[in-house]
Amino acid sequence: MSPEATLTYTPTPDLTLFGSYKKGYKSGSFKVAVPAVAGENNAFDDERVQGFEVGLKSRLLDRSLLMNVAFYDYTYRGLQVGGVEPAVNSVPVVRTVNAGKARTYGVDFDLAYRPPAVHGLSLNASVNWNKARYLELNNIPCYSGQTVAQGCTNFFAASANQTAPGPSGAVLVNGQYGFYTGQDLSGTPMIRAPEWSANFGFDYELPIGSGLKMRLTNNNQYSSKYPTFLGVNRPEEDNYQRASLKVDASIAIGSKDDLWELALIGKNITDKVTSSNCSASNFAGGGVVGGAITGGTIQGPPGYAEVGCFSDAGRAVYVRLTLKPFG
Repeated sequence: MSPEATLTYTPTPDLTLFGSYKKGYKSGSFKVAVPAVAGENNAFDDERVQGFEVGLKSRLLDRSLLMNVAFYDYTYRGLQVGGVEPAVNSVPVVRTVNAGKARTYGVDFDLAYRPPAVHGLSLNASVNWNKARYLELNNIPCYSGQTVAQGCTNFFAASANQTAPGPSGAVLVNGQYGFYTGQDLSGTPMIRAPEWSANFGFDYELPIGSGLKMRLTNNNQYSSKYPTFLGVNRPEEDNYQRASLKVDASIAIGSKDDLWELALIGKNITDKVTSSNCSASNFAGGGVVGGAITGGTIQGPPGYAEVGCFSDAGRAVYVRLTLKPFG
């Protein structure tokens, strides 16, 4: 069941106040990123969310300006997140687990303005402030080479041969030597959830004679820094994507009756390369040297885990021809 309830109040034709309460869920499933291991429980449970939104929608300046603002607050239970485990045969293992609890709240604000003095020009902007934190998240596997000093302090596993500390890097807990396998990330920021994000740009259409029109378009996307994978105590915050600004622009010429259009389009024209999904593993040394130690006092021969990411698309420029022969 995913019930919703919304109340609206419209004191004038150009102003609407609203409030809503919502519940929802995302179904559980099975790990499919890497092959399953015999005897392994690779399932994860449903993700559930509930929360509310309040805000207003308005039309101002003789309806040439649209302004909307909303505050939201949602709490997640069983949030589905990907934990990075030590690599197997130089291939990082990403396991989906259910976080205990998470909360995200913030403000959305957007504007759209059509200046009466400049026909064909539209300006737009939106800003989002978002605070997203894992309130309870203590079942995330440590990444390869993560030591006790770097936060790998949960779920102690006794060593089968009870090797004494020293070169082995084992720790002593309740009279037994062994290693930790998990980390507590409660209170850390949610992955891929920047605190600030914004979009702004314009669209300008004007006639150029001979039955033709031209359209200029610009759109810009800003994002503050955000973590790309679950981890704590990384040197220099290298599990973060830095703040970025991407710029799109295009110019198009076509007929006034919209039967055809020729457009030159540039995406991410400043060639800002950013990361999407990332993981930490001994990609090089782990497969060659071997002997990575996780949850002990040392990192082992391969040393500290490296960060590997899938990148988003860089600069792209292309030409598009649109034909509408039947109107």
